[in-house]
Amino acid sequence: MPGSYPAPLEAEARRAFLGHLRDAVALLKGKATPQELDEYKRLIVNLSDKVARAHRESGRGEKPVRDTERAATAAIVEALG
Repeated sequence: MPGSYPAPLEAEARRAFLGHLRDAVALLKGKATPQELDEYKRLIVNLSDKVARAHRESGRGEKPVRDTERAATAAIVEALG
């Protein structure tokens, strides 16, 4: 949840997480088939989307996915390439 941790710690965790995704893609490029790599990317994006949709601040009537969650998913997609 944004704001739950000090901004520098939150930013560092985000950088590390996205770096791990990039590392995983680089590793899979050398070991997996292109189809397997695409399936991995789809899995991660679908998981991110499900997590974003599962979180609701105030229940019904609110947008199903907040802008911060949408931005996080976009960052994940970018990191995956």
